[in-house]
Amino acid sequence: MKTVLTVDIGSSSVKAGLISLDGTVVSSVRIRFNKKQPFPWFWLSAMKEAFSALQDSFRDFSSPVSLIVSGAGPTLVAVSGSGEVSAYLLWDEPVPRYISQSVDLKGENALSSIFLPRLYAFRRLFPSETETAGNIFSGPEFAVFCLSGGRVSVLPESRYIAAYWSSCVLEENGFSPDIFPPFVSPGFQAGCFSPGKDGLPYASFFRDVLPEGLPVLAGPPDFVSALLGTGTVCPGRACDRAGTSEGLNVCISKPVFAEGLRTLPSPVPGLWNISCLLPETGLDFHNFRSSSPVYASRSYEELLREAWDSPILPSEGIAGNPVRIAAEKIGFEVKAGIEKLKDACGFNPEFTLSGGQAKNFLWNQMKADITGSVFLLTQTADAELLGDAVISFCASGDYTSYEEACGVIVKTTHRFVPDQERHLLYMKKNK
Repeated sequence: MKTVLTVDIGSSSVKAGLISLDGTVVSSVRIRFNKKQPFPWFWLSAMKEAFSALQDSFRDFSSPVSLIVSGAGPTLVAVSGSGEVSAYLLWDEPVPRYISQSVDLKGENALSSIFLPRLYAFRRLFPSETETAGNIFSGPEFAVFCLSGGRVSVLPESRYIAAYWSSCVLEENGFSPDIFPPFVSPGFQAGCFSPGKDGLPYASFFRDVLPEGLPVLAGPPDFVSALLGTGTVCPGRACDRAGTSEGLNVCISKPVFAEGLRTLPSPVPGLWNISCLLPETGLDFHNFRSSSPVYASRSYEELLREAWDSPILPSEGIAGNPVRIAAEKIGFEVKAGIEKLKDACGFNPEFTLSGGQAKNFLWNQMKADITGSVFLLTQTADAELLGDAVISFCASGDYTSYEEACGVIVKTTHRFVPDQERHLLYMKKNK
């Protein structure tokens, strides 16, 4: 059975999976970071633990033909000439206000870049480290470098260049283009796992958990992998990527711009992705749970079961269940986001689910009942891992396009269809 080892580095954990050519998730694991360790060791330790957990699958099935790494960004990591980390700024680390409010960038499209403002802040925070850096990597590309020595920057698709950088804009803003590795496409083979290679101070850490010589591929930002892993690759296909924050995405054939929505190129050439970001849906429920020792002592599954079992419309004079109220608030925010997307793009899509929230079936059904939309679940809620497999098998020539690969690899295993009686009760409640 031909398999690939897929890895996605998030803000709180590493996810890894062994996935076959037909989309079978042979095994998968999620390892939370131990942030008592310094960077990059909390990343590397979690990756090593994930690889170790999958080793039995390497033995029971064929060893993976490649390893691919995607991840959250824009994380910035400066490495010295000897390959060691000299400074870093994780994608979700706040920048001091005195820096963020004084960003002064030059050049056409500089302010449209998601990286240049972070680079500006990085240089203000770490001036000497920036000046002496051998390279500056984004997050997943740094992990690729650690494993293989490959020095690359991944551009999801050629139209993304305005969101990244050009040599001219870097020079205009006082950065040396030489320290930024060249752009490559997702799936580019950056090198092979080389634990004994000079100039790779971190590779030997993985000696016992990865086969030497394993090809290491550069993966894209995690949201691109999630679009592929949910099959959001043709007009009208959509996904709901929900964890701490939530993003509703619809694939469209031409760019559409509307207030409160963002349009970016699709990873598929010629197509586009329109999205609505709900930045705190998962965080809101986490904060609700943390607000009371009683709720904090109970699992998410127990709390959502309580919400589900409580009446949608309580009897007159009876207060609503607090857990239900907290969940419904999120559901109505999702409904408003879906309505915005419908109005902007003209599609009334079904949304393929991804992320931590997708793992609870009761919540998926509540979301369907509240919004009136259909939600789909694939063989894994970790769509980034499936998307990385799509990229890997396209890079190896097993599939000729993302669309072809998604048609085989991404499989719907469950449909959450709104119950019309419950939906009408929610609409009555939301008036």
